[in-house]
Amino acid sequence: MDLGILKAIGNTPMVEVSVGDTHLMAKLECMNPFGSMKDRAAKSTLLSLLCTNTINKDTTIVESSSGNFAIALSGVCSALGLKCLCVVDSNITNANLQIIKQFGSTIHQIDIPEKNQSNQEKRIETVKKVIAN
Repeated sequence: MDLGILKAIGNTPMVEVSVGDTHLMAKLECMNPFGSMKDRAAKSTLLSLLCTNTINKDTTIVESSSGNFAIALSGVCSALGLKCLCVVDSNITNANLQIIKQFGSTIHQIDIPEKNQSNQEKRIETVKKVIAN
């Protein structure tokens, strides 16, 4: 399997940060191809599932996220030729929404949650409905 851009995930630079007498090493996870440390989890999870034949090219990956993991999952799915559907809420930034769309993921934006229900609860409820269909 040619991993292409996915080979760059995790090969992030380290820099020394000094504040007074304190010296730290910082790993620049923002340098991952899709912009965050979530790239590592998305790559690892999807490659593991592919290798065990738990998923294949006909599988649609469904995720409840409006942030970095949705972007990472969309990017990794795109690189692997997998379909991805992200259930997002109204708090998603326009930038994140556009990035997810550019990777070819389907977007399902939830309605306003019911009284006493959080956006996350509404997204998870929606994921369950999507999977059931």
